[in-house]
Amino acid sequence: MSPSTTPAPQARRLVDDAGVRLGLGAVAVIAVTMATMLAGVPEGYVFGALLVVTVTASILLPRRLACLLGVTSWAVCDGFVLNRLGRLTFTGESLQMLVTLVGVALLISQVSAGCAREVRRP
Repeated sequence: MSPSTTPAPQARRLVDDAGVRLGLGAVAVIAVTMATMLAGVPEGYVFGALLVVTVTASILLPRRLACLLGVTSWAVCDGFVLNRLGRLTFTGESLQMLVTLVGVALLISQVSAGCAREVRRP
């Protein structure tokens, strides 16, 4: 092959790494929590906003990292929205939030992975 026909290597972007996307999702969870709490938004709406952020960030994450993002969202919501100073509780309401956030994150990650496989098929 001549040098002119050698394909240039594809440069990887930083956001191509799943760990970086997880970190960006966690930053978004914290930012949304802070913004909504400072604005005085009721707890139920804060949870809804965190659910939307978790779903959006889980689209491009592997299942295990999506679950971790769901747990992170729950910990932030339980520790700083329902309680104060990061105190985590395991009440019925808290566990319901945990199951919802992790379950939805896992579902979205699974569905998006299936869609990505279908798109890549020749």
